[in-house]
Amino acid sequence: MAASRQTNFPTAGQHLLLQTCANYVTDELERCHSELHRRRFVALVERSSDIIGFASLDGTTQYLNPAGLEFMGLSHLDGESRPTVLDYVHPEDHARVRDDLWPIMMQEGRWVGEIRLKGHATDAAIPFLVDWFRIDDPRGGKPMNMAAVCRDLTVQKQSEAEQRDLNETLAGLVEARTEELAEANLRLVAEGIDRRRMNARMQKLQSKLYHAARFSEAGQMAAALAHELNQPLTAAANSANAGRRLLATGEPERLGEVREAMVEAAEQMVRAGQIVRRLRDFITRGETEKQVESVTAMVEEASALAVVGTNATGVDIHFSFDPNASLALVNRIQIQQVLTNLIRNAIEAMAGCIRRDLGITTARLNDKTIEIAVSDTGIGLPGDGVGRPFQPFVSTKPHGMGLGLSISNSIVEAHGGRLNSEPNPGGGTTFRFTIAGAGDAK
Repeated sequence: MAASRQTNFPTAGQHLLLQTCANYVTDELERCHSELHRRRFVALVERSSDIIGFASLDGTTQYLNPAGLEFMGLSHLDGESRPTVLDYVHPEDHARVRDDLWPIMMQEGRWVGEIRLKGHATDAAIPFLVDWFRIDDPRGGKPMNMAAVCRDLTVQKQSEAEQRDLNETLAGLVEARTEELAEANLRLVAEGIDRRRMNARMQKLQSKLYHAARFSEAGQMAAALAHELNQPLTAAANSANAGRRLLATGEPERLGEVREAMVEAAEQMVRAGQIVRRLRDFITRGETEKQVESVTAMVEEASALAVVGTNATGVDIHFSFDPNASLALVNRIQIQQVLTNLIRNAIEAMAGCIRRDLGITTARLNDKTIEIAVSDTGIGLPGDGVGRPFQPFVSTKPHGMGLGLSISNSIVEAHGGRLNSEPNPGGGTTFRFTIAGAGDAK
């Protein structure tokens, strides 16, 4: 704004000058806004523990973030040290990347999968999950560059191997425990022990078996849990270190950036705590007593825990809660064990499928009964598994023990309900089970 006591204000020259100043201020504001966005993006890339970079269309590297430079054993990129994309790849995967994956990425614009990269120190083959994509000119649409985000899978692969060994050991322990239960039952019947004492003993042993099964589920999540915790903890450490470096500069104008780094570190630590709390609650043994629980909270907590350690990327999860089925009389830990098992089975059944929809619904069937259904669009139950999904030690998984659905069925029956399955018309399977409702139905 401008004002003057002159009656002829503004003159043509003054009007031109004011317009020029206004244009200059507008340009500066837009530049500051763009610079703020750029700095945020650079901070995100620089702090990432994943390898991030982009290259020209002939494969020559143009940029690598600090994690990538460290992996390649470079301090920086210059005109003499610009590796090509194939320089990152282990020699055994050169032909696959050059002849198969590169053409796919250039034609379709993106490729995501596992590639073995070569470590600069030992030349060992290191498994990486690579998201490789093409960057096109926004004006002409012609390809300009290629970029990639690479995540180290070494820890996950080691954990998966350890988990397979753990599952085999646990399968033997559970089978031995099952034999002990059978022998104990025969001894109790033969000795004519009071029915009440026998039921109490069997209930206690069954609770231990349920607990062992939860440890099996928790064990399957152990590998990914380490990876899940590593991400927020690494991000928190990076943010804290960034804040320390900014404080070391002694520049007051950078205090805003320090605060942003500290806020980000705090958020990541809270996220790590939430992951640990969910697994701790799941492993908690819990007693056999039932009490009134919120069906919505029970389902949401179980689904949040079930996706840990699974390939849930790309899975579209839908919830549909009946307001008339909000309360149930159950043992929360045991019913969440059933839900976790069904949800994890559904996610695994949809691995490799184009359409990956997971639906969880609740409905009140009558004044005393609530039904919970878990539906997927996976491959469905195989022919040799039809009619036998709830039998113990029957499994379609390569490393499965065949106890998940059997124990889930026992838990539902102990709650006075029924667990059954049915194929979906469009493909996949729906598992339904009933529990006792609490409160008055509206």
